[in-house]
Amino acid sequence: MSGQFVNPYTFVPLPAVPPERSGPRGHSGEDPELLTGKLSVRIKAVSPLLIRGFNKRKRDDVADGRIPMRPDGTPFIPGSSLKGAVRSLHETLTGSCLRVFDTDFVPSYRESVLPRRQRRMAVVTAPPKDGRPPEIRLCHSGDSRKHRVHQDILRQYKGELVSGQRLNVLSWDKKGSPDKIELSEYGDWVLFLSDSGAREKDKAYRAHIRKLSQDMGVLDDDVWSTFLRVVEETDDRRTAQRERYGDETTADVFFEYAPAKGKAEYLHIGRRYRASPHLVPGQPVWVDVTGLNRISWIGLAMNWRHAKSRTSAGQRATGYEPCAKSTELCPSCRLFGSIDPNERAPEERAVQSAYRGHVRFGDALAQHAVTGEEVTLPPMGAPHPGAGQAYLDNRQVAATAGDPPLREWGSSADGRTPRRLRGRKHYWQAERNGREKAREHHSAEMVTTAHVFPEGTEFRATITFVDIDEAQLGGLLATLSPSTALDAPDLRVHIGGGKPLGFGQCGIEVDLEHSELDRSGSRYGVGGGVRDLEAEADALVESFRSSLNAEVTDLWPLVAKVLNPETVPGDLVWYPPGAEWAKRHSGNPDDVKEFDDGFEFWKRTSGASTSGEAKGVSDSPLVSLPHLTKDASETNQAMDIVVKSGEQDA
Repeated sequence: MSGQFVNPYTFVPLPAVPPERSGPRGHSGEDPELLTGKLSVRIKAVSPLLIRGFNKRKRDDVADGRIPMRPDGTPFIPGSSLKGAVRSLHETLTGSCLRVFDTDFVPSYRESVLPRRQRRMAVVTAPPKDGRPPEIRLCHSGDSRKHRVHQDILRQYKGELVSGQRLNVLSWDKKGSPDKIELSEYGDWVLFLSDSGAREKDKAYRAHIRKLSQDMGVLDDDVWSTFLRVVEETDDRRTAQRERYGDETTADVFFEYAPAKGKAEYLHIGRRYRASPHLVPGQPVWVDVTGLNRISWIGLAMNWRHAKSRTSAGQRATGYEPCAKSTELCPSCRLFGSIDPNERAPEERAVQSAYRGHVRFGDALAQHAVTGEEVTLPPMGAPHPGAGQAYLDNRQVAATAGDPPLREWGSSADGRTPRRLRGRKHYWQAERNGREKAREHHSAEMVTTAHVFPEGTEFRATITFVDIDEAQLGGLLATLSPSTALDAPDLRVHIGGGKPLGFGQCGIEVDLEHSELDRSGSRYGVGGGVRDLEAEADALVESFRSSLNAEVTDLWPLVAKVLNPETVPGDLVWYPPGAEWAKRHSGNPDDVKEFDDGFEFWKRTSGASTSGEAKGVSDSPLVSLPHLTKDASETNQAMDIVVKSGEQDA
């Protein structure tokens, strides 16, 4: 196997010209030129199909993981899942708005470890309330190297320590670090325990302590607002984590200590506070303090997260913001409808800018007996749009490295004109290669069990449409049968979940013979007459194509590439590995764990300049995800695997 991999996703660029927004056709049904009817659709699962969140138990309202079934036992794909998949592709084909898009999003980043930073510990004395920041009591400045308690002292408490506990230091060693402590409710010092995940295993765990002062910090609303935004991007705030741990405010801290010489051991240090906007009295935090004890930064660790970019996601995709007015809708919102994204005051809630769509998706019913297959899924992380290597267009970036790293929004790579978002995210229609299976090193808390429709399951669905024009119907046909519209065979559409793992690849075909087409006015005796959809289908698709700008249709060859299962080699699709493929297949659990660790890739492709910070450490030049090209013969999306320096395959 080669020393390269293919990232599971890519991006179709946004057209150079934003979508034209106009008023919709409306629902009067009196225009004889508009069309009404239904489409009979056949769906075949080319890979196992994962639909989650159904078949909830009445007792506790928790989904039991089985494939969705109707009360009569018929397995089905919910119409909402089918609609989501079809609409997503339609938005790409028409260059429509970015419907599921947080225009205010600005990413945060983990900070570099800077020992000389004069960051201070502080303790929450009163929680945030009614939108007001918490009250904070400051600790004295400390020495980030000396004022730490060694794991040999911490282990004496057998995992019962909790971050924020007070203590007294009874004696100090020759280097100025504590060598004997005692817990005390009114002790002078405060203990801080942090997650051990990013710590080097060959170095002992040490917990910071700081001496409590009598000074109260002044925390302004803008600093607090930044904290609230940044905390939501932490691992603890992921949906899966919150569902698993509920209202638990603390988490165990374990540390696997593996010294270069000596026996490895697994230590239970104590409990840390989970990342949350709901700070509680006694919880330690870290702050930067300016004059008059004014807090300019607050975080949950000494080296935590920062957000430096002043340019939001919406500003990096100008013209593609979600439709907000029912009189100004993009092509997809005019067809499928739009929600009102605006938050309104109570007295304005009667004012709505939503628009009801013209297309209804029925459930797709299995056409034969189906037995769900149980699968154990590996952990799937949340998307990280802040990873500029993947999500930003770096083609005009001249520099290779900088401080902060060029991958970051707001770095020098943005220059005078901030980099644009790369486009719409699509997962490859690639064959499964084992990435869909949990590995031995994945803990029970990380994996989930689910049931999937087996490969080859066939479904039928009915899609009804009312009061749409010929171009809109052509667009619906083109989206449901992309192979015809894009002139490429065997194109697939993703339905359901698990797309990064290769699930949900489906072939969709419109059964024109059993579909119906009529004039909308026929319901009211205006014009009317049944039309031959089978004879008119090609002309309708061409009408759709002609209704779009050339800047949109010029990107269709790229859409065909992301829907084509032959574009990338399925055996190379994986999130950035940390070792050569030989270790993935060695059968050694430690090798497989090393292979799955992509930290080195993201670190050494970040565009981070390390000059002057560490001798002998070179810059990490910015390396971007390969761009799609219009050249049909150019399909190389492979990237080099990045392994730790000095490591080679055995």
